[in-house]
Parts: sequence; C-alpha cells; structure tokens
Amino acid sequence: MTLFNALIFKRIQKKISIVMTKLGEYLAKRSVSKATLAKKTGITKQRLNDLTLKDNARPMGFELYLIALAIEAEVVEMNKFLYGHLKLKEEMEG
Repeated sequence: MTLFNALIFKRIQKKISIVMTKLGEYLAKRSVSKATLAKKTGITKQRLNDLTLKDNARPMGFELYLIALAIEAEVVEMNKFLYGHLKLKEEMEG
C-alpha cells in the first residue's frame, strides 16, 4: 500500500467512524473492492459486508481461503493478521 493510500485510509476511518472487523481492516489496507471480491469468490456482497463490519460474523475456513486466493495473499499471513492475537491456554498443573 502506498503512503498516499495509507493516509486516505486513516482519514476515511476517522471521518466516518466505521468500526471494521480485522478482515475489514485487512481488505481495506489492500484496497480490495467487495464487488470484485464477490465476483471472484462467489461470496455474496451482503456476506462480505457482514464479515467486514459485524463483530459477530464469523468467517468460515473456506471463505477465508477463497478470499486469500482472490486477492493473491498468503493464507498463513492473512490468518496471522486476523488471529495472531490468540494464545493457547496454559495447562493447569496437578
């Protein structure tokens, strides 16, 4: 992403106060059109809107895989961005 796109992205986020999901952030940073993504993946625009704007929408594995293929992203890299904050629970001793 160019510096110009990054500045526009930040300005848009602040201006309209859109709360995006991590997937929404990821796609916005890559300047991905949801319409194009819908055509390439077969995922409806409504579903893509839900996945990018609603915290309670949970993407299915095949949806993430299709999105990664469509935007030519590495699946592992995308998953680390989306879920890198998750940690395993420590085992209890005893």
